[in-house]
Amino acid sequence: MVYTCASERPPQVAPTATARPAPAAQPAQDAATPTAADAGAVTNDCHVEEEFARFAQWSDVDPDARAQWAHDHAARLLPSDEAERAVGDVARAILGALVREDFAALAQLVPPGRGVCLRASKGADCRWMSREQVRACPASHRREPWSVDTGADELPRLTCLQAVRRIFLGNPGLADASPSFNCFVPRADNNAASLIVPDAPEGIYVEFFADEDEGSEPARYRPWRSLWLTFAKEDETWSLAAITSHYWGI
Repeated sequence: MVYTCASERPPQVAPTATARPAPAAQPAQDAATPTAADAGAVTNDCHVEEEFARFAQWSDVDPDARAQWAHDHAARLLPSDEAERAVGDVARAILGALVREDFAALAQLVPPGRGVCLRASKGADCRWMSREQVRACPASHRREPWSVDTGADELPRLTCLQAVRRIFLGNPGLADASPSFNCFVPRADNNAASLIVPDAPEGIYVEFFADEDEGSEPARYRPWRSLWLTFAKEDETWSLAAITSHYWGI
């Protein structure tokens, strides 16, 4: 798979996905019969099927098959406890590197062949960066437009380091945030797009959430801003696929 590094396609709120053949529908279960999801940590409390349904709504999946598609993909996601065992340590290491602005350490956690997708908000297109570009981030003076809302008529032009500070770590509480795994708690963010990454629909989704102080300006307008890390599995190894800021405003 070949990507154009450090490039961003035109802003897009609704992502697209490649339709996958839906497995045959399973026999209906009695309401009192526990399901596989009930036995794992990924349950309705984590709104997993809802998140996949939101993704399917904006994709090219056959409308008549979307409910089954969402159900089947949600069932394939690892339970939260298994997901944490798989990527918990590396997810915390990635957040730590971002907070310290240790881009050399962060670069070592970026797959050398694929690079990493940076999304300014859920549903936004990827800005692909190679391992080398991540390492050079703090020294880069190149300003590029980022698909976020500042209230201005034009998109802000930010350097790589400015984007990390203002978009991905704009919530100061993230430095001490605890992660959740494959759990999509609804946020009142007025954005109907999905957090599912088209290139890794069955990955591991890690949210670092910190509620901002709602009593001061301007933080009280954005208590939902969290940081998401997405991991994809290649050759039986989970590696970083995407870094996403939940909300589109800064």
